[in-house]
Formats: sequence, structure tokens, C-alpha cells
Amino acid sequence: MPRCDLTAGTGPRTRWPKLDYAEAPIQITLGLDHALVRVQVHDASTEPPQPHPRGPTQMRGHGLEIVTALALRHGWTPEPHGNTVWADVPTHWPK
Repeated sequence: MPRCDLTAGTGPRTRWPKLDYAEAPIQITLGLDHALVRVQVHDASTEPPQPHPRGPTQMRGHGLEIVTALALRHGWTPEPHGNTVWADVPTHWPK
């Protein structure tokens, strides 16, 4: 599976949107095979991902709900210095 790694929050010139539910630095890894894109996000937070209360007009806090709707499977793995959240998203949708 080919991979692409992106790291943010590690240099003085890095611009990153406000991180509500993650702790910098974060690393994003994308992997691709014939049927799936694996998205992994590693951050320094030691807390597991959790849904956050939100109102109908709130623009933020929908991430876990969107991942659950789009991914074939998803989860998280505790790491010595944070955790990694991952999702497997299909490259093709059934017709």
C-alpha cells in the first residue's frame, strides 16, 4: 500500500486551523490500495476519540459522525506518546 505522510504543527512557519480535539504536533498518513484509502491521524492526546455535544447550527464537532458514515471500519490505537485514529474508506461506492 503506497503511503503519504504529512506532519503539521512542528515548525515555526506551520499554519494549522484551530485544533479543538487534538494536541499538536499531529501526523497524517494516507495509504492507498485497490479498494481502500486508509487515513491515520496521530496526535499527542492520550484521550480516546469521543462524540462531542453540538447544536443543529454548530459548524464544528461533526468529525466522528462523518467518519462513521463514510468509513467501512474505523478505530483508534493508544501509543506511547499519544494515539492514532484511523479509518478505511472505500475507493469505489456500490452502484
